[in-house]
Amino acid sequence: MYLSSVIEQLPNAGAASAIAVAYELQAELERLNVPSHVMGDEHRAACSLWPHLVAFTDGRTIVWQSPDASSRGSALWTYARTPATAATRLAEHYRTLVKRPLPGPLAELALFAIAGDARRNAS
Repeated sequence: MYLSSVIEQLPNAGAASAIAVAYELQAELERLNVPSHVMGDEHRAACSLWPHLVAFTDGRTIVWQSPDASSRGSALWTYARTPATAATRLAEHYRTLVKRPLPGPLAELALFAIAGDARRNAS
């Protein structure tokens, strides 16, 4: 299933602002010491944690692709209804992914980002 079709299937009626939910998710992730970046608008937003680990929301549901494949070997999309639940599960995925080596230029970018976060936290 392609990401765009997953996002378009998200229910949107009566939803909170997607960007507000994404910022709530970011705050919950921050409490768990997981860095993230939010982008989007009131209808759809994304919270990026690590290469290939991005959570998407429409304000009602938060969805992301698990770093682990399904039992059939295909992409495993999962979801949560609250930022707190999503953050707990995403933090587990994040900690799994940061232990895996990144290919090529992604490795250099990740090391640069981690060094920047370390400098910001030290000051």
